[in-house]
Amino acid sequence: MFGLYIKMLGRSLMKRTKYSHLQLRNFCRNASTPSSTTKLYKLSVENNSAYNYLKSSPEYIETFFDPTLLNSAETWKNLKPVIIEFRDFALRKAELELDFNIELVNSIISQKSTFTEEDVRMLLYLTTLPAQLPHPHAPNFEQIWKLLDDECSHRAHSWTYNYYFAMGEFWYLNRLHSYSLFHWQLIKKMFRKCDKLTKTEFIRFMFHLNLVRQIPKSINTYELEHCLSQHIDSLVAEELAITAMAFFKTETPIRESILLTKMIEKVITKAAELDPIFIAALAKTGRLSGRAKTGAILYSFQEAFIPQVDRLSLPACIHLAIIGTRTQVLHESLVLTVLKKVEENLSKTRIKEIERLLLILTMFDINCDSFCYKVIEDLKTAERNTEIEIFGRSLPAILYYMSLRLIFPYDLINKAFDKEFMLKHYGKNTQRYQRELACLDYSIELECPDYEGNRLNPKTRKSVVKFNLLWLWPESKEKVSAYEHAVRTVSHYVREIVGGKEFIHTCNILPQFLSAEIVFFLDKNKRPVKVPESFCKIENFELKPIPTELMSGGVSAHAVYVCGHNAIVRNRERTILGQVKVQKRQLEKLGYEVHLVFPDQISSLPNEPQEKRKARDEFFRNIVFGNDNPAPLSQQRPGQQSRKANSYS
Repeated sequence: MFGLYIKMLGRSLMKRTKYSHLQLRNFCRNASTPSSTTKLYKLSVENNSAYNYLKSSPEYIETFFDPTLLNSAETWKNLKPVIIEFRDFALRKAELELDFNIELVNSIISQKSTFTEEDVRMLLYLTTLPAQLPHPHAPNFEQIWKLLDDECSHRAHSWTYNYYFAMGEFWYLNRLHSYSLFHWQLIKKMFRKCDKLTKTEFIRFMFHLNLVRQIPKSINTYELEHCLSQHIDSLVAEELAITAMAFFKTETPIRESILLTKMIEKVITKAAELDPIFIAALAKTGRLSGRAKTGAILYSFQEAFIPQVDRLSLPACIHLAIIGTRTQVLHESLVLTVLKKVEENLSKTRIKEIERLLLILTMFDINCDSFCYKVIEDLKTAERNTEIEIFGRSLPAILYYMSLRLIFPYDLINKAFDKEFMLKHYGKNTQRYQRELACLDYSIELECPDYEGNRLNPKTRKSVVKFNLLWLWPESKEKVSAYEHAVRTVSHYVREIVGGKEFIHTCNILPQFLSAEIVFFLDKNKRPVKVPESFCKIENFELKPIPTELMSGGVSAHAVYVCGHNAIVRNRERTILGQVKVQKRQLEKLGYEVHLVFPDQISSLPNEPQEKRKARDEFFRNIVFGNDNPAPLSQQRPGQQSRKANSYS
């Protein structure tokens, strides 16, 4: 993100200063972050699958370099001698890391003003031959590719789209697309002409957009959806998968539910033939674009691939399973099928994939205890320790998901909270710390009284919680989120039942979770007790245990938990997610009696309190004084819940 900011700043400076094109390019190059070089020497398997499909498709031949030109003596005859010399050098070094000698580099630089377009193209092609290239900033090599980048950028104004793509292919093959200003120029040009692109040009554009992985905020991403809608009827499943890669890699959701539905319906028809990498790409985009109204079609997408699980790769299976994390729709059959496959191939499963699978399992509270214990043993192996050293952030996340199942491997928790481990994988900036770290630390505090190992630093925990806290607006603010509006509604009616605002307090009892509870106290005779001022003054980001003076007096503490739509399983009637069950468990651990209020119970509340006061009072009296799980009001529309549940069957 810092590199992107510097690049955008550089372009802004160019408009206001006398920066030359060459100076701007150097400015952008020097802004590249170290993390952008980690995949330099290896073409992505995912990108390569898309590239191979396009390269082998007759429809896209004209958008790629014609390799038959290499066999033509006429091609080489018309090139500069220095290009021929570079060709011989590159062919000799084809299997080794290039070690450019300064004489050859200086010779190329001195003759650049005489290069023809064919010279530039062939020289750029020759940089793709070695299996391994030096670092982009390596001496001599940097001078070569920057020269080529400049030449491409200056000459591109007269090129056709097909020639643009053919030259862009070389920047992909030499692994310099993320450094090339020309490649970025290609992206910008195609964005400007997006609505005029043919189907072939659009798919080639999406392939290159997938490579850059980022879109400036100044660009309207709706252009992509508009162009996709123009061509979607003529696209095959593989082309849709390449399009999906671009949407996912640039973190651009498909907001049109009709468009996403069309994509999924077309892909389902080729479920038995589609490459696992393409299936994974479509699943990722489905999850990114998932909404409540697209839950049914994504459920059908998952259903279609259950028979294919045996032939699919582990990453494809995992991404299919976790689609429901966004839509909150559980496809239990698929998840259990994937779980079985992962259990059988646990040693081959990456730690990140284990983390993702545990996310879906614990989110929907699926019994996975035996799998968790297998994972614990696997995490202690030497091979897995090596992986943890590289992908350390997955370890605390896995341990947090296990804690939801009341599984606490003390030795691994001790390792995850080790100061050196935390410093290596998170650094000193607490804003980089995951919320799962605070959740895990609170779980240890509440549920593991005998644990004596490393813990999250209290100051750090407070900072993480404050950064991720659900802050409630004062009641004077009218425009609030749907969830906060629901909390206010329930708070208003509970206040009427208990007798006034001094008898209730709305707060985050467990600050690590993104929710709020309405707290009230009752004495032995079920009479409301005023909320102590000391309790109301506890900071939002602090844990809120029951005041000792109330506990010693036999007062019962109650917490009304308002289940927003993000707290329930959407294709199960009144079923809460696993994390909400943990919140309920930990609230009860603190001594609170927890009362759940579901969205349909809130939405069924009458809008005319004077006419419906009796029904309303009965509803909340049952919550406060009696039944913990009252039935919805009689005014609820008949069959509302059953239709919602059956829409996924």
